[in-house]
Amino acid sequence: MSCNAVKTPLPTRVIDVELHGTQDVKLHEPGAIEGTGRYIALSHCWGGHEIIKTTTTNLTAMKKKICWDVLPRTFRDVISIARELQVRWVWIDSLCILQDDKADWEIEAAQMGTYYQKSFLTVAAASSPNPATSFICHRNPVHLPNEFRITYKNDAHQVKVRPLLRERYVAYKVDKSNKGEEYEHKFGPLSTRAWCWQENSLSTRIVHYTPTGLVFECQSDNEVHVEDRSRLPTSWVASLPQAFSNSGNQPFVQWYKLVKTNSERSLTFATDKLPAIGGAAERIHQITGSVYLAGLWKYVIAQDLLWSADVWGIEKVGAFTRPPPISTENGCPSWSWASLTGRLEDESNFNLSGHSLITVVNTEVSLRGPNPFGQVSSASITLTGSTIPATISTPIPTRYYNYTMRAVQTYPSTWVGVTPDTVLENCQVQLPNGEFEATLRRSHVKAEGNRPIFGKVYCLLVYEDKEEVYGLVLVKSDLVTGAYTRIGYASGCSKWNAHKKEIMTITLV
Repeated sequence: MSCNAVKTPLPTRVIDVELHGTQDVKLHEPGAIEGTGRYIALSHCWGGHEIIKTTTTNLTAMKKKICWDVLPRTFRDVISIARELQVRWVWIDSLCILQDDKADWEIEAAQMGTYYQKSFLTVAAASSPNPATSFICHRNPVHLPNEFRITYKNDAHQVKVRPLLRERYVAYKVDKSNKGEEYEHKFGPLSTRAWCWQENSLSTRIVHYTPTGLVFECQSDNEVHVEDRSRLPTSWVASLPQAFSNSGNQPFVQWYKLVKTNSERSLTFATDKLPAIGGAAERIHQITGSVYLAGLWKYVIAQDLLWSADVWGIEKVGAFTRPPPISTENGCPSWSWASLTGRLEDESNFNLSGHSLITVVNTEVSLRGPNPFGQVSSASITLTGSTIPATISTPIPTRYYNYTMRAVQTYPSTWVGVTPDTVLENCQVQLPNGEFEATLRRSHVKAEGNRPIFGKVYCLLVYEDKEEVYGLVLVKSDLVTGAYTRIGYASGCSKWNAHKKEIMTITLV
């Protein structure tokens, strides 16, 4: 392999695994003077378990000694691997970040992408649902080789054969055949976690300890190496670490694909939505120089605003197969995909070759910490563009996402299909003149099926390509006077080309 694992600057804190004469370890703060070194980074599931952590209270004690007996099995495993490979330093998030110091967490979370990228090796504890479970363990016999006796020209040979299943190596993704649990079983619970997506995508070298065997990936080639020395094409692995392109819109295309993959994964805290991908966002910014706007990019803002929630498979003939997307209270604006908990649609609008119909007047993003790619407290974007007043309704209760949008004051009435961000619900918004307007908003509850609704909305025309027009479905905000919020995505807006439009400058929150 052409991969050159050079020494790199050490993280702020690392675990020193070379305490002679004992299995114990200690926390070490190298500082700039000690220069560079090789370290192993652990990617693992916290799993809701209470685990050993470094805090401002025990920091001094942890720098003196961490007893082997108090370390969970997953931590012991990666330390043992480091010792076998003669690598002195190990980076583990719960031990190397002060868990009760918000400022330290913000600073270190911003560096996590770099830590995984610069590590000598990332060890992914793919088969461990929590730190208490060892990932170096006996394998299920179904994944072990079967031994056969073959006779050829009077010579007998013992041959070991193991089935090669393509899906063994596919990272977790809930696809439209609803086989999510099977994928998780094949590759392990780690591949369902959002934080671990960034760790995988940014690592230069990573070895997965999966339930079915070892899988090694490296950015230096286009192959996936498995323990029996066979190689698989990268298309068989959904989240192979790959360098971001610097050609045209390609970095943004790659970004959306990674964001889409990340949207399928789980987070314990909704406020981690943006911090969990902050490292990847920083890489895109370094390549493109584009301004980062709460998960979107100003350079391609028209296409970027046209994300849509994936509502496929939410309902099947009167029964939900998975919960619908829901709005989250994490500070992210409604125009960002990060404001939802749920999957995004596969299709990206970055393959469009048309032109924007909007003009960006102003953008504002308020951060909750020092990381420009981390958590936000609020954000807004002011746009000028053509809008068409319309109404959305569901005349009868239904268990399907069949919202339709019709332009106001047109005859004959023409409808446009809408992909809602969530289940929608009725609400009232007070206008500046004191009157109330019947409109809609995202539902914050996991409602089963659509309630009968009716409300006024505004369709903002955002992008035109090959005589097709794409837009956002907006409503007047019930929280910020004079502002608008997004509740959905609309395609097929070219049906309204002949309708009267109003040029408006609006602020989205």
